[in-house]
Amino acid sequence: MDAFAYCTLASPDRSWRGQIGTRPRSRRGGVERARILESIWASEDPSECMCTFTPAKIWRFMIASDGHPVQHINLVTGKKVFLDVLEATNVEDDETLPEFVSDVRKPLCQRQIVLKDETDNVLLYAASWWDRSRYEEIMGGENNVVVWEKILTSKLEIARRIEKFHFGYNDELEDIFGRRGPFWGREYCFKIGKVPMARFYEVFSPTLEKQLGEMTVPSDLGGDPVATWLASKSRDVL
Repeated sequence: MDAFAYCTLASPDRSWRGQIGTRPRSRRGGVERARILESIWASEDPSECMCTFTPAKIWRFMIASDGHPVQHINLVTGKKVFLDVLEATNVEDDETLPEFVSDVRKPLCQRQIVLKDETDNVLLYAASWWDRSRYEEIMGGENNVVVWEKILTSKLEIARRIEKFHFGYNDELEDIFGRRGPFWGREYCFKIGKVPMARFYEVFSPTLEKQLGEMTVPSDLGGDPVATWLASKSRDVL
């Protein structure tokens, strides 16, 4: 059996430091395209990104920090966070991959997850693409656990770097979040030495506004008609 076959999750395991659990998903065929934002603003400069977060400064910490996103969400919400695996499969067709994944050593595997609260509100979407051998080494065949927990307990010297921030739209994410865009996202890379081991793409749900305050539009768009439209665009539940 393939070491990275589709996973069907068992009953919820809420043992991860009392903060994380899993919920079952049905198996789906084929490799899904990741939900990548159609960016209307992007930057590789963290300081530029931070300048956009006024007055909700805690968004600076959430999006620009290179720490553990599960722990951060748990801290700011004060609630238990659940992991829901949407997809975990080997990738054989490069046409399904975004361009920024091209430097990760093949063969690859792809994983898509969401983080939810106890009432099933989606708080974060994440897609990741891995050097398949490294994934199997780190995860040990456990597809339904938090990647960060495995990385932190591994013996590998792994460096992480946030490489780009995004602000934009994705219709599928509007369906997943149950909220209208635009959304904040980021991409980052895990490396061993200078070699990319995995690339991640995370998008934050506006549901977090309840704890973090309003998601403001990038200052670069200030004064532009598009900014006025974005600022007034409803994020009511769809």
